[in-house]
Amino acid sequence: MSPIDLPSPSPGATDFRTEYHVAIAGGGLVGLLLAILLRQARFPVTVFEEDVELKEIGAGIILPPPATRALRLAGVLQAVQTHGIAPKDWTSHSYHRDQTTPLARLGLDPAIQQAYGVPYLVIHRAHLRRILYDAALASGAQVILGRKVDVAATDWTNGVVYTVGSVLAAARDTGGSDGSEGANSSSSSGRWEEPEPEPEGKRNGKRERETFRADLLVAADGQASGTRALLVGHERVPRSTGRTVHRVLMEKARMYSLGMADLVEPSGIHVWFGPRSLAVGYLLGGDFNVALTVEDGIGVGKEGQRVEEKMVKEEEEGEGEGIVERGRKFEAGNKKKGEQEEEKRKQEEPHVGPRPSSTAELQQLYDSTWDPRIQTLVQHGRGFLKWELLDYTNDGLASWTRPRQPDETLDLVLTGDAAHAIGPFIGCGAALGFESASLLALLLSRTRDRRSIPQTLRRYEALRRPRTEKVRDVTAEMGRVWMLPDRKEQEERDRALRGGPGTMERTGGRGYPMALMDEGFQGWLFGYDPLEE
Repeated sequence: MSPIDLPSPSPGATDFRTEYHVAIAGGGLVGLLLAILLRQARFPVTVFEEDVELKEIGAGIILPPPATRALRLAGVLQAVQTHGIAPKDWTSHSYHRDQTTPLARLGLDPAIQQAYGVPYLVIHRAHLRRILYDAALASGAQVILGRKVDVAATDWTNGVVYTVGSVLAAARDTGGSDGSEGANSSSSSGRWEEPEPEPEGKRNGKRERETFRADLLVAADGQASGTRALLVGHERVPRSTGRTVHRVLMEKARMYSLGMADLVEPSGIHVWFGPRSLAVGYLLGGDFNVALTVEDGIGVGKEGQRVEEKMVKEEEEGEGEGIVERGRKFEAGNKKKGEQEEEKRKQEEPHVGPRPSSTAELQQLYDSTWDPRIQTLVQHGRGFLKWELLDYTNDGLASWTRPRQPDETLDLVLTGDAAHAIGPFIGCGAALGFESASLLALLLSRTRDRRSIPQTLRRYEALRRPRTEKVRDVTAEMGRVWMLPDRKEQEERDRALRGGPGTMERTGGRGYPMALMDEGFQGWLFGYDPLEE
């Protein structure tokens, strides 16, 4: 039986869902999960993904209870558990080499399973995406790789979605009467196929252009969503958050040989709080995966600390400029005046996507003041990558939906990071996206007729927006608190963490040194179930 609770059509009426075609822009984790759930509700579904092959940059992804609950609803949790790891605990550390006792420890397995009925997992993104992709095909969804929705060309009146992309596509027929045009299908194995040549005039340079009929377009194309740009009415330029993430990997066997068995046995999530920096590590298959977040412009080690102490003193005395700006000037060698440096920073567009990193680069940041285990990982690790943390959300978006005009037949709604991207600090970004996809599918499945769809989409946004905004705010606050410089507020944070939850004021997550240890906030966050909305 399908996990989706389907209402029966009115007596004598046909089920509109079998003829209501949903097009999903984006075949990432959220788009694929949504496709599976919509197929359970009998909607014909086509997913368009720009990648010509499945791939994931980065390494691991954390799946707290809301995420695993959504995966259970989609019928793939068992497969995810087979490839994932259930960490025993979340351990918070001070970065300093002389402070070897953990600041705090939060039990995860089996405590989370017992409290919320589903596990807390970590898994490689590529494994998770493959599981969802295979399940989407098995559900009857059509998944077309190598194609991107050209939202600006959308025919809203006639419900026609235009796509552009390479000529290589993988797909599977939904088996429903979706009326799509130009959608090539593959065998049940999901093999690669060449699409048929397009009519004259449909070419877009070297990229083929195709049209598909749809009744609803769901934008699940990530934080850089081109669909969201259509709603805000202008091109979206990402804003740098002033933070860069470096990824480092080390084989599990090498962790043992270098004296770091305590980080992999038992398996757990380890977080080091440093001045303007953060390190997060956990075992992922045969590798220990580490993400090192650094605030740009200020060194992490002794020299950076010395410069920051000087800047803090000047700031407290009302002299000089702010810490971050002074840090940038220090890194530039103070060769230009502050105004020129700031203007240059504004003119430079942030770099989108991963770039190579190196041992040498990280050794300059993580020096002898840091936990020796982090230094060892930096010195002997592999797989070095880095990417800027970017913010696409400061664009004035008023609504996640596009109001449909009287003569139009196509609706539009955002979900996942396209609607509510957040920072990485408490490991809930994927969970929020899975929550939204689950609720959207459930609400659509319970909609009686196509005339009620706009009302359903408005209800979806009304239910989701307050929750996602609260999680976004708590996540941002945790990023600030966990990366405090070494001074009074940092000392108070560490003292509260060492004293345990009983010594910490409960503030619903905000201002709490470790939000996930706040029982009230944790229950609200981890206990979410879209079936109860």
